[in-house]
Amino acid sequence: MNSEGTSMPARVQDQEVLRRQNERLALLAEAAAHLLATANPRDQMEGLFERVAVHLGVDTCFGFTLTPEGDALKLDFCRGVPPEVLPDLQRLDLGQAICGTAAQTLQPVHACRIQSNTWQKAALVRSLGIRAYCCHPLMAGDHLLGTLSFASRTRDAFEPDEVGFMGTICHYVAMAKERARLYEEARQRTAQLEAVMDAAPGVIFIAHDPDCRHITGSKASYEILRMRPPGNISLSAPEGERPDHFRVVHQGRELEPHELPIQRAARGETVRDFEETVAFRDGTSVTLYGNAVPLRDAGGRPAGAVGVFADVTELRRQAEALRKSEAQIRLSADNAPAYLCYLDTDYRYRFANVAYAQRFGRMPHELLGRTVPEVAGQAAFNVVRAQMERALRGETAAFEAEIPYEQLGRRYMQVVYAPDTAEDGTVRGLFCVIHDLTARRAAEEERAGHLREIATLNERLQRAIQETHHRVKNNLQVIAGMIDLQILEPGSHVEKGELLRIATHVRTLAVVHDLLTQEATGDSHAESVPARQMLERLLELVRQTNRHRRFRVDIQDLRLTSRQATSLALVVNEVVSNAVKHGRGVISVSLEVEGTEARLRVVDQGDGFPPNFRVQEMGSTGLSLVDHLSRWDLGGTAHFTTQPAGGAEVVICMPLQQDPLDVSTPEVRSGA
Repeated sequence: MNSEGTSMPARVQDQEVLRRQNERLALLAEAAAHLLATANPRDQMEGLFERVAVHLGVDTCFGFTLTPEGDALKLDFCRGVPPEVLPDLQRLDLGQAICGTAAQTLQPVHACRIQSNTWQKAALVRSLGIRAYCCHPLMAGDHLLGTLSFASRTRDAFEPDEVGFMGTICHYVAMAKERARLYEEARQRTAQLEAVMDAAPGVIFIAHDPDCRHITGSKASYEILRMRPPGNISLSAPEGERPDHFRVVHQGRELEPHELPIQRAARGETVRDFEETVAFRDGTSVTLYGNAVPLRDAGGRPAGAVGVFADVTELRRQAEALRKSEAQIRLSADNAPAYLCYLDTDYRYRFANVAYAQRFGRMPHELLGRTVPEVAGQAAFNVVRAQMERALRGETAAFEAEIPYEQLGRRYMQVVYAPDTAEDGTVRGLFCVIHDLTARRAAEEERAGHLREIATLNERLQRAIQETHHRVKNNLQVIAGMIDLQILEPGSHVEKGELLRIATHVRTLAVVHDLLTQEATGDSHAESVPARQMLERLLELVRQTNRHRRFRVDIQDLRLTSRQATSLALVVNEVVSNAVKHGRGVISVSLEVEGTEARLRVVDQGDGFPPNFRVQEMGSTGLSLVDHLSRWDLGGTAHFTTQPAGGAEVVICMPLQQDPLDVSTPEVRSGA
């Protein structure tokens, strides 16, 4: 009972630390998931603050966003602030107050004991009754987005791990804000692209199901087919919805609905360079040329298709007119959400939109006539050259690659090279459509890294629990064995002294477990303990109950496995207790290492052991336990001798070895 009372507070404390660590990891994972899944992080801030407030004991929160001019902070979100104070918080200049200081220096600020200090920067929050304040800048790379602060009116300071936890939360908020900004930018560009596509002469068909029972298209597609949007364009549509005023011909043969390019793509096939003629009832026709690819669901199964076609007849008739419309093309290209350029067969720029040229710090006209190696660098050209050569052979090359630009460094790009084919079939150059995926890829990799870290921590926790169960099981076997030895002793009752001896052994095991817990908390040697620290603590327990005896201790430090530590602690406790009980004078305890062997020596100044002493014949429960543990648990030997000058000497020799987790402690039986 005393052993349980001694170890319970430490165990409860460890369990509380573990619980809070798990709670913190769960909160981080939940915050990351919610923040990265929303298009507007501000919608998640109130719930996030409530969870963080409960976890950290904070009652106030401020969120500021950097103004477009970049010279001030604008209040975006706050909690725990009286309404009458809000007008004073709507705008903070950089360097003003604590948040403005964090934004100006790009460093977190942790202000402590605000009510008792005179720091001028803390005057604003001091007036709100705040005692501890921690503000982090929200960063996207080197770019400041704003600040996020947590404050308390009941605490004078935050712990370092709490400040670190706040920093991690702020990091996720910054990622979410940057992602939302990029998402909105992409949405606007997509809307612009859709407008450009509808304004362009290209024809786009979209199948909304794998059976192509419903197909719609762009504005140009309805005009080409002489239909009104949003009618069903599909020749696979049910009777009554299916258009009947045209048919599709390929190489002189009318195609069945399942042979059409969109229908083929909806079944999972990629259709490239397909030419078809749409023949109308009135005898007129148009020729379309293009590609169709499948649209897949989250499981990778075909869920529809998209096809992009060009009215080849119209393009051929208007080729010269389109070349003269460079200004209109330039306007569309410069507003496209992509880097666009055109290269001739010598890899010289003949066209580039503004976005492409500005990447290299130039204007479009400055690129004309220059080669790709001159602008992007030879290393970048070497990476993409093979794909450009494919396009110049008449193939469309689409790929993603990390490209080492001379000026920009390494960037992860999505690239499409499409050949510009003349009427006679020769390739005159290639169109380049490029997207920079570097930021998105980095964010995805960082999130994946956090998820891997959480998985690793969970795995370590499970392993620690398994090891704890194993150690407790083995030590309970030792205790049960000692009780069995007492039961098997002659006589029908157990003396109080023997019960006290077993209680001492239980306290000894508690010392070992306490050290194992400390080592596991340190995360360095969770499966072993230092011998010197263990034996010094154990001998201190003996001193407390035997203050009239003197001890001489010489312990060479070494690390013991959990199994060795448990058994050696029981041996030392038993031998030293025996020396206290039967010996006299100073008790010497030493532990030294000789090669691959450790040697424990305990000597007293009493009468020593009887002549011809054999522990197996003495019927001593304690010394039998010492002999058993030395041979079976420690894999060594125990020697009991009387010194020439008098006094008992016990020497335990044991090999230094690993403690395999799957080896159980043998049962302790009398007479072993």
